[in-house]
Amino acid sequence: MMRAVPILTGLLALPALGQDGAARLFETTVRSGPRQAPGQTAVGPESVKDTGAQSAIDAAEWDVALTSSTGARGERIFTLRGFDQRQVAVLLDGAPFLLPYDGQLDLGMVPAALVERIEVVKGPGSVTIGLNGLGGAVNIVTRTGDDGALFRAWAETSPTLGTEVRLAHSLKLGRVAWTVAAGSLGQSAWPLSAAFIPTAYEPGPLRRNSDKRLSHVALSTKVTLTPRQSLVLSAWFFDGERGMPPSTVDDRPRYWRFSVWRALNVQLGHQVALSENAAIDTLGWVRNFDNLVDSYDDARYLTQDKARAFSSWYHDPVAGVRSRAQVRLRAPWGPVHLRLWAGGAWEAHHATTSNAPDDDYSRVTATLAPEVETTFARKLTLQLALQGDLEVPLQVASVVPGTSLNPRLTAQWRPINGLSLGVTGARTSRFPTLRERFSAAMGFREPNPALGPESAWSLSGECRWSPFEGLQLLAFGSHSAVQGLIAEVRIPGGLTQLQNVAHAQLSSGEVTLGLEPLRGLRLEVGAQVLRAVQWTDAGAIPLDYRATWAGRAELRLQPVRQLFVWAGVRASSARPFLNPDTRKQDTLPGFADVSLRTEYRPTPGVAAWARVTNLLNAAADSQFGFPRQGRQLFVGLSLEIDRPLTEGEPP
Repeated sequence: MMRAVPILTGLLALPALGQDGAARLFETTVRSGPRQAPGQTAVGPESVKDTGAQSAIDAAEWDVALTSSTGARGERIFTLRGFDQRQVAVLLDGAPFLLPYDGQLDLGMVPAALVERIEVVKGPGSVTIGLNGLGGAVNIVTRTGDDGALFRAWAETSPTLGTEVRLAHSLKLGRVAWTVAAGSLGQSAWPLSAAFIPTAYEPGPLRRNSDKRLSHVALSTKVTLTPRQSLVLSAWFFDGERGMPPSTVDDRPRYWRFSVWRALNVQLGHQVALSENAAIDTLGWVRNFDNLVDSYDDARYLTQDKARAFSSWYHDPVAGVRSRAQVRLRAPWGPVHLRLWAGGAWEAHHATTSNAPDDDYSRVTATLAPEVETTFARKLTLQLALQGDLEVPLQVASVVPGTSLNPRLTAQWRPINGLSLGVTGARTSRFPTLRERFSAAMGFREPNPALGPESAWSLSGECRWSPFEGLQLLAFGSHSAVQGLIAEVRIPGGLTQLQNVAHAQLSSGEVTLGLEPLRGLRLEVGAQVLRAVQWTDAGAIPLDYRATWAGRAELRLQPVRQLFVWAGVRASSARPFLNPDTRKQDTLPGFADVSLRTEYRPTPGVAAWARVTNLLNAAADSQFGFPRQGRQLFVGLSLEIDRPLTEGEPP
């Protein structure tokens, strides 16, 4: 039987809402368990492995509603159903995971070795997960202290481009379980497609300034204090550097590098079942992000003597806490769940840039979200939630504290076994980032400290159907009307300013099918259609780099126990954008990316594999002037020693 856990695993099963049993009282606690929000899907642990993901975004973009691109700073930034990453609540084990200044984090710098699964919440179902879930949520769930083998060594290399090594150790002794992991990635450059046409700024065949180095160490410990109470401590440290590939078309090429890219994270979670019908979980986190951007005089990346050269240190510390409580009551018609989400965070940014004054900004945010859920006759579940958010910028007297109050109503009906229908209506909001408010964009933008929040009214519907074992279908559709959209406006003096002047509409439909027609064969197909426009005086203008349709397909085949094959294809239609050179609407051509991975397991605990990305070596642009990677070949080997079973643990 295939061990591969498909993208749809757990996604299309009926949600565990309103079910009995203390074990299910609060499974979305410290590490976010199987209880699903409306519109939730998941990229499971085997999918993270099967796709050969090197980073969190490599795995996440196999969800058909999520698309990543690489722009001027070399960062892997995504959109979800047309909403950009700043408008999506990105979480790490349920806690906000972003750079305070920029409001988004390069998930290409988060090693896949730490990722257990990735949960994607589409539509307004994210209203009670915390701050800034305007367009949904992406929750990166890392591995717990009792996951994995006693010892695992993993290595993968590209014959000409670099090597990645991962080591991990897990053990459980009595009430204490832990995992210790470390890894290192070194990449000298990545290749361009053979169909890429060289330019004066990019001769090829290897992409200029595309090297990358990243090391990490991580610890996760779980302590079971009592049968009803546990603690989870996790910590990791990233240290790396990477180049920023220059535009292939810009006649003012930039020679920039992240000379330092560091991140430190410590999280402590506490979960307790107060009784058979009441539970509380609390999570606290402290993070610090440091990066140094160096601009050099020329492509040698050695000197910084000219006026355009600079060094810029960013330091972004974060501290926060959130607590979730649930009480289950009995009513004549069925169970009633009362939930409360409460939390707050302090975020700060300090920048030291050569030949410029230092920047210091900080803010405090708080969220309170009560929710009530009840089920009638085990077939109809209703949820009503209300989320209140508060933002208080510090050190800036001209900024008025921001507030938002957003409702959500969800109805879920299960008429027969294997079929679930749901509809959700909600209002969501997003506060602007510190960068959006205060950045001068190297002298080209007038800051706007009074910039207000964006908000959206959204309506979504979904159908999850599994008529028999081996077939799962998900259909999901949504429409969002965004008000107060933050957009760039030209002002007198040749400058621009970010203002709440725009209105946008984002409508999407998605269908995902999982099928197991034969033992050892799994097929998954998904497609999304999207209309994402901004309304102006001239009419509807498409939002940049949003494709009208995108598709994903995966095949998993295990003809014998020793051999496993995975094949995947991602395709996208043409993507509109505003050409920065001509200031006119333009389009990037559509593309199809085919990948293949074959693994051979000669004996338990030993695996060898080869994988190819962009098998067709197709030329495709990520953004204007920033092409995607060409064909790459990787080979790998892993050795694994199983940990001893504890007393009472099933084999």
